[in-house]
Parts: sequence; C-alpha cells; structure tokens
Amino acid sequence: MTEVRRQKLLKRLKQKVKNNEIDLEFYLDRSENHFLTYCNRSDVPKNADFLIYDLVISLLKAEGIIKKEDGIKQVHRGDTTITYKDTKGEVSVFDEFKNRLNKFRKLNLVTKG
Repeated sequence: MTEVRRQKLLKRLKQKVKNNEIDLEFYLDRSENHFLTYCNRSDVPKNADFLIYDLVISLLKAEGIIKKEDGIKQVHRGDTTITYKDTKGEVSVFDEFKNRLNKFRKLNLVTKG
C-alpha cells in the first residue's frame, strides 16, 4: 500500500476512533499483514482499501475499543417487530471477511525446481 493511501486510511480511522491513545497504525499493519498473507499477495490493490478499513474497525470492536452494535438486527415500529442477530458461537474477526478476501486471493502455485 502506498504511503498516500495509508495516510488516507489512517485519517479516516482517526475520524472514526476519537481516542488518541489508540495505536491505529498497529491495527492497520495487522490488518494489512493478514490481507497479504491470506491472499498470497505482495501488494494491496487500491480497491481493497475499504476492506482493510473494515478489518481494522472489526479488530477495534473485537477488542472493545469501539462499541459493538447491540444484538438487534431490525426494528419495525408499526405493529412492533424486533429481529435479533444470530450470535451462535464466537467467530474470528477475520472469518467474517473471507468472502471479500477471497476476491483478492491469488493461487500459491508450487513449482518443481
């Protein structure tokens, strides 16, 4: 990821996370590293920036730095309908992004030397 794109992401993250004591660069590095490792890439395409941003936000929520949404998925007021999110078991932060990550994944081909 270029330094310009990285700074833009950090600026957006700082707007979302008002706490100045949080090392957002650490979470950005962690998310970028996971992206590169999982996708077998050496670069982060420009159209993956929002995915990296979402990964960082999910990490911050998982660690309690950003408040998680409550368990309510949907609320209707006319005739009162409340739908709750399905919260079966704990899922890895990165597991929820596998479908999006797979779009950027490259095959890691083994070559015989």
